[in-house]
Amino acid sequence: MWRDEARKANSPNKRRTYFQRSGVLALLSLVPLRISDVNAIIVGEHLKRLDDGWFLTISSNKTGYRHNGPLHHSLTRYLDDLLLYGESGPVLPRYAQRMGTPLFATETNEHLSSRTLAYNFKVATGGHTPHIVRTLVHDALAKYGAYGAQLARILCGQTSPETAKSYEINADRVRVEKGQETLSQIQTNVLSRSGGATDPSTGRSAEAGPTKKPKTTRQINQGSPAHSSVASTSSRYPYGPRAWSKSPVPGRSCPTSGNHRGAE
Repeated sequence: MWRDEARKANSPNKRRTYFQRSGVLALLSLVPLRISDVNAIIVGEHLKRLDDGWFLTISSNKTGYRHNGPLHHSLTRYLDDLLLYGESGPVLPRYAQRMGTPLFATETNEHLSSRTLAYNFKVATGGHTPHIVRTLVHDALAKYGAYGAQLARILCGQTSPETAKSYEINADRVRVEKGQETLSQIQTNVLSRSGGATDPSTGRSAEAGPTKKPKTTRQINQGSPAHSSVASTSSRYPYGPRAWSKSPVPGRSCPTSGNHRGAE
């Protein structure tokens, strides 16, 4: 968007500003540097133009972490714009002229302020500060657990786990979702080995049959031989063993032997 706007701009100042907005957004999208480190990049020293692209070598002014390696080819045109600013012609001669000057510079090749560069990023992203890039890196890699957290710290040039933690916004939610996904996969694997498939509505194996309600104590007792005997006796003696033990009928002996008190 901003690259297209820069090409259409008639004012040299607007063209420069729009190309810088496009450039800082592209660079931070792939290399989550601190804005102060971005503003410190010197052409030919920290950022070198090779035949096939750009190579970055810079140490963080806060942690000392060193970023060192070739940049993705998708960044080439955006960084070339910061040398050509819309002018046609080969980039390498202009690169030679710009060596020793800031990548993000004023018309007189002086450093922009970090505040100006951060403002350009904020406008380009619709209101986000440069910190959002580091947050996105941490949240995107959270699903890979401890390895992902370590990789995020490396990409962001952070040496402190506590500092890295402060950039996480959705990382905990991502980790929980990943854990639930892993547990679900384990359950699926276990059931597949046992030959049963899981019914998603009940969480039970499809081969397990319908769920049976547990028997109550009364139902268990009713099915026992002792209960059958008592029930048979009760049919012949309407008051049952309790009535015999408490109010014996004169002239009738209790069907229980000895001193046994029946159900009591």
